[in-house]
Amino acid sequence: MKFKLDENLSPSLATPFTAAGHDAHSVVQQSLGGQPHDRVIEVCRREGRVLVMLDLDFSNILAYPPANFMGICASVGRSGTFDGRVSNGGVL
Repeated sequence: MKFKLDENLSPSLATPFTAAGHDAHSVVQQSLGGQPHDRVIEVCRREGRVLVMLDLDFSNILAYPPANFMGICASVGRSGTFDGRVSNGGVL
């Protein structure tokens, strides 16, 4: 699978994704940090990537209909951090 890590996640978190056999890029690595949400999600759509984030900025399904994107994954844990666990089947 192809993933893009939002700017609220460290670009270094791409490492566990690639180690699990996925293609992962970071918003920060592509100089998209601080860009409007519509620009970020459009790049993800065009590249066929699932957007992984640590907040709920893209969780409005009316603004970002799931059928239009490969996926949008919001991972907010009790500690407020993303633990970066990835399996060959996808993000855990």
